[in-house]
Amino acid sequence: MASQEELVELLIDGARYGDGDDVQRALEGKVDVNAQDEWGKTALHMASANGHAEIVKVLLDAGANVATANESGNTALHWACLMGHEAVARTLLEAGANACALNTMEQTPVDEALSRGHRHVVDLINTSSAPARDVDEADDVPDDAEEAGEADMELEGSRAIEPQQHTPGDEQQAAAP
Repeated sequence: MASQEELVELLIDGARYGDGDDVQRALEGKVDVNAQDEWGKTALHMASANGHAEIVKVLLDAGANVATANESGNTALHWACLMGHEAVARTLLEAGANACALNTMEQTPVDEALSRGHRHVVDLINTSSAPARDVDEADDVPDDAEEAGEADMELEGSRAIEPQQHTPGDEQQAAAP
């Protein structure tokens, strides 16, 4: 029987190389799916960085945490974006990954995608995080904006500002020290 340390290595290496049999064997050995190596990398980090979408799904189904960061603060989504793996990024976003998470270099997953020119991944993140809005085709104004009355536009606690009367010469007085 393999030790827990050996099972962690089997899980992380299996995820890195896309070896589903090794990942499954480690999971059957009751290894912690969120176990980290000495640099804080998890199997989910490795599968994401290497574009193994099916392994990512297996790990998520086994309870892998999408928010786990390595010692550099990178999440699995950082790695998927950096390497341009759109299918993996989509799966991680659907599982609740935070596209605004900052690593130790204060970079988000979007920053990482942009750094490598992976515009398709940036577009995916933008479309998956943008709120859906119904648009009135006649005038391209969101329906909810048309229905909002002036009362809805006031800020709570705001007060009306009375128009001021200006007399000739006020500009000169205002400019004087």
